Amino acid sequence: MPIYKLRDWIIYKNLDWDCLSSNPSAIFLLEQNISLVNWKRMSANKNAIELLEKNPDKICWSELSRNPSAMHILTKNTRKINWSELSKNPNAIGLLEKNKKKIDWLYLSSNPSAINLLEANCANIHWYFLLSNPSANHMFKDIINKSNPYLTLDDSWNIKHIYNFLCYNKNAMSILYDNIPLICWSSLSTNPSAKELLEQNIDRINWRGLSLNPSCMDILEKNISQVDWINISANPEIFVLDYKAIKERIQPFVEELMMKCYHPMRVERYLNQYNYDIGDDIYE
Repeated sequence: MPIYKLRDWIIYKNLDWDCLSSNPSAIFLLEQNISLVNWKRMSANKNAIELLEKNPDKICWSELSRNPSAMHILTKNTRKINWSELSKNPNAIGLLEKNKKKIDWLYLSSNPSAINLLEANCANIHWYFLLSNPSANHMFKDIINKSNPYLTLDDSWNIKHIYNFLCYNKNAMSILYDNIPLICWSSLSTNPSAKELLEQNIDRINWRGLSLNPSCMDILEKNISQVDWINISANPEIFVLDYKAIKERIQPFVEELMMKCYHPMRVERYLNQYNYDIGDDIYE
């Protein structure tokens, strides 16, 4: 019995099964509709490991390489790893450090778990991609001011590109609030930390991007005609806990738990342990 359900306003028939296959909250729905699963997309789904292990012939190893829950599979199958995709994987730093020649530094530059490795190899950093890295804020000043000695400045290195990447960064809101005219609203629409700013600038929202944003479900609900149903299918927040189902699931255990908790021998033991005389209780 699933413990999640779709939000009331989500239109089931509009959902895209390819994108839904990558949705970590959709496992129960995917299990019920296994013929509709896109196994390539599911291979990157962090909550689909059990399903993937049951269907190893359907694994897409390129997508699995960036799955943070798949390291126990990847370490046993290193020949099948896509190292560019693995460089995106926040749980793969140990394996990447052992195979530095295989690192894709472009993708590693946006990996939030790779800061120590990046700082030790500044010459390999792709600075635009670093701007989207939520763990790299302490390095932003040098990038924005173009004062870092490792920066390769050319005609493409301009303030527009800097803020395009920066707008993806959930920890860069203080910088963005100070530079609103430079914001790329298409990029910002996907940023889970930008809800307040997006609400203040509804006319600038990119609705395809916002449909991916897990923090903005109430905005999307109020503007359902603007929803991109393909992108929102990958958004884990289209699901909520199904408390009725949870209650039904645990109900068979309630009586047994009560019997164990209030067993006379258990009650007697606690009374003796705390030297408590129930005869002293006063009832009105």
